[in-house]
Amino acid sequence: GDSSSSSQAEHAYYYEVEIKDEGIVRVGFATADGSLNLGTDDGGWGYGGTGMIAHQNKFEPFEESEENRGQNVSFGKGDVIGCLLRVSGGDQKNSAAGGAIYFTKNGRMIGKAFDVCMPKKAKKVGP
Repeated sequence: GDSSSSSQAEHAYYYEVEIKDEGIVRVGFATADGSLNLGTDDGGWGYGGTGMIAHQNKFEPFEESEENRGQNVSFGKGDVIGCLLRVSGGDQKNSAAGGAIYFTKNGRMIGKAFDVCMPKKAKKVGP
């Protein structure tokens, strides 16, 4: 039998952005190889001021969930948007780590926008 043990590390990464000006902005995460135009390729996940989320150039409304029911999920000047990436797994035997991306608006959880699967070969992910 296999006597090796595997550990599944869990990590969370969070940052906030204060929207200081009028205009359209998108926040989120991207791999080192991903486009800084968040959500337009396989390596980026974005949430825009119009209330849309984007990945692989697919733009969809931020789905209503228990956390954001009744909230206006669009954002603009004066709002503070938080971006949270939770990652777990990716041990020696797994080729990928799983996780999810969540967003907050003015200190309130909006909810989960994406489930993510990160291949081991992916370079680091950042804001």
